[in-house]
Amino acid sequence: MSKGGELFKNTLILGLGSLSAQIVGFILLPFYTHALATNEFGFVDLMTVAFSLVIPVLTLQIHMASFRFLIDARDSREEQQRIVTNTLALLGLFLLFVVVVAAGVWLAFRPAHFLLVVGVGICMTLLQNFGQISRGLGFNLHYAMSNIITAAVTLVGALVFVGVFHWAVAGVFSALIIANALGAFYLFFVLRMWTLVVPSLRSKSQCRAMLAYSVPLIPHGLAWWVNNAADRLLISFFLGTGANGIYAASAKFVTVLNAPNSVFTMSWAESASVNIKSPDRDEFFSSVANSALKLFGSGGLVLIAGMPLLFKLMISDEYSGGLVVVPVLVAGVVINVLAGIYDAVYVAKMQSRRVMVTTVLGAVVNLVLNVALIPFIGILGAATATTVSFVVVALVRAWDTRKAVRIRYNLRDVVALVVASFFVIAIFYLGSFLWNNTALAVMIVFALVLNRSYVAMAWKKVRGRLG
Repeated sequence: MSKGGELFKNTLILGLGSLSAQIVGFILLPFYTHALATNEFGFVDLMTVAFSLVIPVLTLQIHMASFRFLIDARDSREEQQRIVTNTLALLGLFLLFVVVVAAGVWLAFRPAHFLLVVGVGICMTLLQNFGQISRGLGFNLHYAMSNIITAAVTLVGALVFVGVFHWAVAGVFSALIIANALGAFYLFFVLRMWTLVVPSLRSKSQCRAMLAYSVPLIPHGLAWWVNNAADRLLISFFLGTGANGIYAASAKFVTVLNAPNSVFTMSWAESASVNIKSPDRDEFFSSVANSALKLFGSGGLVLIAGMPLLFKLMISDEYSGGLVVVPVLVAGVVINVLAGIYDAVYVAKMQSRRVMVTTVLGAVVNLVLNVALIPFIGILGAATATTVSFVVVALVRAWDTRKAVRIRYNLRDVVALVVASFFVIAIFYLGSFLWNNTALAVMIVFALVLNRSYVAMAWKKVRGRLG
């Protein structure tokens, strides 16, 4: 199979899991915004954001090391066992520490929902680590299935615990605990994890090697969290959790692009690591970068044009103030896609320290702009800060990686996207509801034309199946 074909296959498989999460997210968004008060929804969103910070820090990003090391060990069963054994040994120590600290906090303060929050964190940690082991071993389909299971159980649990039992915040967390635990158990059994754990292969040198790779990613994880999540905390601090709930509702729509971006980034990191030493790497990396720009750029324009209609159909009027930030957030996601292209170069070259430096730079920019802008222009300031920080990261990484890989963009496609962006954004802010719907139709046609080679490929596959 060609390099592009392998990347497409992996992205498609990983996308199965992401699509299920997206569908569930869209079903639950109007449900949550009607079933929970803005402060309750804001608290749930805040805790979800906190998980994205705390889990990678407490586990020293060991899941990233296991994924990267396992890619290079696919031809050696013993080496796979060594990596998995030491990964789980370290993970066990981290979780033991969490349990001891959590018990102390609970006995001393007994904060509301604390035990449920800890339970969600532990289950998410297990699912995250088992998932990266599955990906590192090359079992992307198992990884996707675990996400599908988690998404389905989250949906059912939320509808029962929140909709039927009216447990509100407790119901959301209870559903997440059960869903993530079942997803982790699925991976444990389907991967026959017990066969990968060989106590005699525990090795301090292996642990040190993995930690040498993963520990520099902790500042990267913290900075990534700032780039992606600090806006929620600062909105809550300056404007209250109700404003964060409004902002979070808008941001949920942007995950239409964010989740596929995450899937693409996961698949691309694996493909880049495999092909970094290939003689035609510049052409391959440039082809992927241009394809990503066209797909996500045009998809973002369709999303912006369609947001007024989606808000009317799906969102309570109480959250309508969040519509203003959507174009800025979408622009941030598209820029972040390009930053992820270069991030994969660092992963492939095992240069985790450079990942850290560039992400920390973006985090500093984000934090400063959030503090400067939110008090004056509200949630729009948070969206602007996040997008500008992504621009900084993408530019710095493009400059820094130019010696390893030369990525070139198609000027005609870039110009077409820029012109279309001015058109859509102007209508979004200045046009009527009718004009926005007209822009939506135009952008759908534009996206199909810009990505006509992929449309033709997809149509050919569909016709082949039907024939």
